[in-house]
Amino acid sequence: MFSSFTFPVASKYSQLHKSSVFWLDRGIVSDSIDKCLKRIHDDDDALIKRVQEIKQEGWDLFLRVLGDGSVVLTAVAVRSIH
Repeated sequence: MFSSFTFPVASKYSQLHKSSVFWLDRGIVSDSIDKCLKRIHDDDDALIKRVQEIKQEGWDLFLRVLGDGSVVLTAVAVRSIH
């Protein structure tokens, strides 16, 4: 149920249940994205562009499994501060 909400909303309700967070390895995710994108022929799709951006910029991906079994995927852009 909670996977249909944004994370801030889901986290308010899921505090009654335990959740687990997993960092997804960039190398493995990058390889998987490459394989998926090879099958896509519509580069103009906004979702496809976002996935390409996540891969090219090396965003960190986290998978949160909520107490009810729902899964929330969060992408975090990594920026270097000089």
